[in-house]
Amino acid sequence: MRVFLFRHTEAVDAGAATDADRWLTPAGRKAARKAAKRLRRLDVRWDSVLTSPLVRAVQTAEIAAARLKGKAAVTVADCLRPGKGSWDAFRAAAAATGGAAVALVGHEPDLGAAVGQALGTAPIALAKGAIAALEVDKGGKVTSFGLLAPGAEDWAPLSGPPAARPVAKAAKAKPAVKAPVSKAKPPAAKPARASRTRATRS
Repeated sequence: MRVFLFRHTEAVDAGAATDADRWLTPAGRKAARKAAKRLRRLDVRWDSVLTSPLVRAVQTAEIAAARLKGKAAVTVADCLRPGKGSWDAFRAAAAATGGAAVALVGHEPDLGAAVGQALGTAPIALAKGAIAALEVDKGGKVTSFGLLAPGAEDWAPLSGPPAARPVAKAAKAKPAVKAPVSKAKPPAAKPARASRTRATRS
């Protein structure tokens, strides 16, 4: 199975609507169309498209899906809602569709964190409109397929820095063991004998 993690394109500012209702700007719509055009040129076909329920993600998914071969149906998946996802949840949702190529349209930092979890690296930040593709074999092993950055014409290597390892706790130093004090009394010193000097005759 190939999984495409697609961050939504540009949306209106937060002050224009509630976060859930923010819609794509004209530039965002154009970017979604261009992303689909590049995918089509790369012969990408989606069997299923899952999206966050937020308006900006749904619109990105619908615009892209309508322009790819197969015109896959778009389905809302709650695991793609901001702050709710993980790689395990995304993989399970994608596998449940039964498709060989599944797109997941969502948000940062969830998508980038999921890519890092899948590859065993630190999170990989995805720009708006960027697409990260991962290969998942039947045993669940994940390998990187590539990154299609906004404006790029082909897949680039997808990799991130190694995940930080937990710092090992320093072992507590054991208290020094005092040498046992001997209670034995030292042997008494013997008195020195006075030397006898013979008188010398003159």
